[in-house]
Amino acid sequence: MKEQELQESFVKYISLKYPGTRYCATLGGIRTTMKQAIKAKKGGYVKGTPDIQVMSARGGFFGLFIELKTLKGRATKHQKEWINDLLAAGYYAEVCKGIDQSMDCLDSYMKLKQTKVCQ
Repeated sequence: MKEQELQESFVKYISLKYPGTRYCATLGGIRTTMKQAIKAKKGGYVKGTPDIQVMSARGGFFGLFIELKTLKGRATKHQKEWINDLLAAGYYAEVCKGIDQSMDCLDSYMKLKQTKVCQ
């Protein structure tokens, strides 16, 4: 399974299992022209940003970030830095290999008690 296929399957899983949960996927893995890449960078895209962000505060965390990898894939230096920085900032962040590990990570996170938020 290619990383794009993995991301498509994972997003479908989120939508079906956790309807109403806010999430967003980055376009980091999509090949673009040089002109489009420059435009994305100017517009705020930052190298290494995790693939999936789940906007649900749980277990004392502010949200979940997942860097999706194929079973043979490896996180880059920039991706590892992002994961560490997000953990330090109060988010749950993880590099997950394959669809099963990604679903397990999401399910474990979503089972945590909702973090109390101000309204």
